[in-house]
Amino acid sequence: MNEEDWNHYRTLSTFMDNPEEVHAGFIGLCQTVQRKKPYRFDELVHVSEFPPDVVAHLKREYTYYYVMFWLPRIIALTVVLSLTMDIWVPIACQILMKVVETWAASWSSLV
Repeated sequence: MNEEDWNHYRTLSTFMDNPEEVHAGFIGLCQTVQRKKPYRFDELVHVSEFPPDVVAHLKREYTYYYVMFWLPRIIALTVVLSLTMDIWVPIACQILMKVVETWAASWSSLV
């Protein structure tokens, strides 16, 4: 595909324009607070939580379900890490230095 074949206005206008895509994304968004992990694609066959037509939507638009499941968690983690960076970075550096010192001491005893 070259630059002339790719029409980004048409491509981006198809994002979440199908009700099945919106439905699968909304279910993923809701389940991010209900479940630890999203359903795997092969687990959708045995899901009794949803009616068969909803399971069919999830199968057809699994990518939207999966991305919308993880996206809020990634955003929340990014916000927490950015707000607490001055606290956890020095601690992480101290831990890393202890690990390196321990590794160096054990390496020097082998040599």
